[in-house]
Amino acid sequence: MPTLRKLPQCINCRYHDLSGHLVCALYPSGPVGDRCADFDAIVEVAAEGHWVPEGWAFERGELLPRPSAH
Repeated sequence: MPTLRKLPQCINCRYHDLSGHLVCALYPSGPVGDRCADFDAIVEVAAEGHWVPEGWAFERGELLPRPSAH
């Protein structure tokens, strides 16, 4: 299995894969180099009214996991 190369900002990108099997939809093994030309910040995406992953919410402009009810 190839090593997944994530940049620090990957977790905040609309294309990031939360399952952990891929880095993202565009670069399954991760971007090449120190920056990603296709980075699309989730904060900007949410401001446009796009989908937010189940179990996550925006607080003060940051996407954070919601505490589980268990």
